[in-house]
Amino acid sequence: MSSATRSPVPANSDATDPLVAELMQYPPFAQMQGEHLQYFIDQAQAAHYSAGTTILSPSTGAPTHLLLLRKGHVTRQARAKDESGIEYEAGDLFSIGAVMAGRPVDSRYDAHDAVDCLLLPLTQVH
Repeated sequence: MSSATRSPVPANSDATDPLVAELMQYPPFAQMQGEHLQYFIDQAQAAHYSAGTTILSPSTGAPTHLLLLRKGHVTRQARAKDESGIEYEAGDLFSIGAVMAGRPVDSRYDAHDAVDCLLLPLTQVH
């Protein structure tokens, strides 16, 4: 993720905080208790990826973070010729399967346009 810009996420447990309000629009965050949502925010890093940047690929090894897409679109490239790619949008988490299994992703994830994500370290997922 060398082409990403990362920064800490400012913490604010106030329900009027724009980040809290944004996350509460999406499952599973809408169902989380306040302290769990705040924990996610406290542990996450903000990251920005320019259009065309490869965010994850099989060659990068097992992901070190679970990614929450906040803005932009990410395309998971097709794994086979008879399969179409998948597009992720705001509120989507990726790549859950690879993170939970501790294995590399099986296809490439590219920023379709400018993308903002929250990255939750793998050590905080389990």
